[in-house]
Amino acid sequence: MKRPDSDARTALLRRGPSGIITGMTLSKNDVETVIRLRLDPLFSLDGGAVSVVDVDASRGEIVIAFGGSYQACPGRAVLVECVIEPTLRAELPGVQRVRMS
Repeated sequence: MKRPDSDARTALLRRGPSGIITGMTLSKNDVETVIRLRLDPLFSLDGGAVSVVDVDASRGEIVIAFGGSYQACPGRAVLVECVIEPTLRAELPGVQRVRMS
């Protein structure tokens, strides 16, 4: 099988505002990449963690789970609404909703 040239591969990618390169459709791998590069550095400062449980690209819905110090944090809903969802929407096409598992 012939390998596509770099221009064809690049056409299938998208660069977000912070320079993170993702695919043109919403995928679990891309969500995990954005969380790892943009959000984990912030979360690790106070011992929190976020993981991706599911991504429904057709509905634009991402389901996340909290770990570490965030498991029992009463401010998780605010964190989703004010930090996680806006960051994912800015970086990834098609994100409509982020919810906790």
